[in-house]
Amino acid sequence: MDNKVIIKLSDKACKNEAVSRFFGTPTVPGEWFDDEIFGEGEVFVCQIALADFTDFGGYGLFPTDGYIYFFFDTEDKEDPLRIRFFGDTPDTVVEDFNDSVDFEISSREYSVVFSKDGENLTGAFIGSTELSGDDVILFDFTNADKELFNFLGDRKRIKISKSALKSLEFDKAELI
Repeated sequence: MDNKVIIKLSDKACKNEAVSRFFGTPTVPGEWFDDEIFGEGEVFVCQIALADFTDFGGYGLFPTDGYIYFFFDTEDKEDPLRIRFFGDTPDTVVEDFNDSVDFEISSREYSVVFSKDGENLTGAFIGSTELSGDDVILFDFTNADKELFNFLGDRKRIKISKSALKSLEFDKAELI
C-alpha cells in the first residue's frame, strides 16, 4: 500500500512553541532534563505534533496526539538515531539546544506543512507511512534538501516495525 505524506519545510515562522518544526528551537518535556536522557553530542532535528498529522491517516499505528522527536547523536557513528515520543504537550522551550555541540546542522528553524500532493517535490521529503512488509518508513529523506540533511550521509530512511510503532517503542527505529 502506498500512502505517503509529504512534509514540506517552510520559512514561515512557527506559530507557537508546541508545533511541528525542523531545526531551531525544540519544545520538550521538562522532565526529560530531570531524567538526563540527552547525550552530550545530541542535536535536535525535528518535532512532529501528531495532531497536525492525523488528518493524513497512519493506518491506526500512530497516536492521534503527542509528539515524535528526532535527535541525532553526533558521537555515535554506529547508531546516531534518537527518536522519542511524548504523549502530552511539552512545556520547556530550549533556545540553545544545538549550540553546545560542534556539528554542522542548520540553525534556521523551519515550520512544517503536511500534504498529499507533490510527491516528487524538490526541496521536500516524503515522511511517515509507506508500508513495506512488517516495517513502516517513519521518515524518508531521499527527496530532502541535500544541504539540510547532509549529516545523514548515505542512510536516508528511518524504519520501525509496526509492532514497535504501535507500542511507542521508538528506540527500536533504525536509520537505513
